[in-house]
Amino acid sequence: AQNTPTSTSTTQLPPSSSSSSSSSLKRDGEAVSFDLEEVENSPKRQKREENCQVCKTVIAKYTCPACEKRTCSLKCVNTHKKESECTGVRSTIHFIDLKDFTDKNLVDDYKFIEGGQRTADKALRNRDPHHLPHSLSQLQHIALLRHIHLSFMPNMMSK
Repeated sequence: AQNTPTSTSTTQLPPSSSSSSSSSLKRDGEAVSFDLEEVENSPKRQKREENCQVCKTVIAKYTCPACEKRTCSLKCVNTHKKESECTGVRSTIHFIDLKDFTDKNLVDDYKFIEGGQRTADKALRNRDPHHLPHSLSQLQHIALLRHIHLSFMPNMMSK
């Protein structure tokens, strides 16, 4: 039997005759239409095209993760951090009202929980070798007497 690759494709359909600014796409066999003017004038798009909040001359390319200030260059980022004493690190513990909660906040929370799990796993992997069970400690001591350096894998690892 031959393996045939499957893919989800998005194809553009011809624009509808009713409105020149609307367009539609076909996704998974279902037509999806949208207004091009609405996309062009969306707050997200406008936010991307605003000027740097430090030098106010060049269109901003970067957003500070901590305070969401828009900047255009490394020079402006450093100026922003120095003038406002901003760390540039997103706060993981600030309160977000449910009406302001977005998918991005959900992803941030998930990454925060994953980071905690990674820290716990790292602590288990890097346990102190002097706190081995008595039988393993004896085996390691006997090996050392025979000039053999014996190390043990963490409990969570297997060959």
